Parts: sequence; structure tokens; C-alpha cells
Amino acid sequence: DFVKFAPLFFVFFIVMDVWTFYIKLPSFSDSIFKDQINQNPILFFVSIVIFAPILEELIFRGVILSYLIKHRSAWKSILFSALLFGLIHISPDQVFFAFFAGVFLGYVYIKSQNILVPIFFHALNNALNFVYMHYGYSTFLDFFKN
Repeated sequence: DFVKFAPLFFVFFIVMDVWTFYIKLPSFSDSIFKDQINQNPILFFVSIVIFAPILEELIFRGVILSYLIKHRSAWKSILFSALLFGLIHISPDQVFFAFFAGVFLGYVYIKSQNILVPIFFHALNNALNFVYMHYGYSTFLDFFKN
């Protein structure tokens, strides 16, 4: 399933990355994340690349989406769980992008019927974003500026 959904993930990631480059939304978290990555990059990495994806996927796909899908259509369930997922991220920039990530992650969860698939892609997304933050970038397009 990981290989099957990898092309979809990379299309999703690149589209989100390009949107991030062109759509500048207010952020409450950038300075917090930069401080955390500078203070203890290993702890920050473990938190956002290992613990957050596991915990968030178990809650939002494993519990919430699994419950909703029993009572509503697949797309309504995916959209509602994605909205909740987006809203818990609080910062306007993260709410917007987490919603779309929630749609992608919900879709792959329903199609794969395996919670490890969205956990993997969530972790991969966060790992790529960690690399950006570590080098002071927001998107891969920032690597080509200047």
C-alpha cells in the first residue's frame, strides 16, 4: 500500500508546497518551531516525525474517521475528520494545510484499511517539513531563491 499511494503523496506534497510558497497565511507557530528546532533538534524531530503522526493518526483516522464512516458516506466522513484535524493545528497556516493533509490521509486510510499507511505518510510529510525548517525554508521552492 505504501508504494501504491507514494505517487499520490508526492503530488499532494508538491501541490501543498507550491501553495505554501504562493499563499502566505498568518502563522503563530513558526517562531515556536524555530526555537524548538534550535534548542533541541533531536527532541523536536522525534516529537513531530514519530510521536505526533502516530498519536494524531490513531485519533483522527483510527478512532474518529472509523466511527464516522459507519454512520456517514466516505467523503462526508473524510471531510469532517479532516476539518477537525485542521482545526486542532490552531495556527491559520497549519489549519489550512492540515485540512488538506487530513483529506489525503483519510482517503489513504479508507482505501488501504491500514492505519500504518497514513501514519507513514504523515511522518514522511513532517520529516520533509523538518528538513525545510532545519535549513530555514518554508518550501522546496525556497531552495531556489537567491
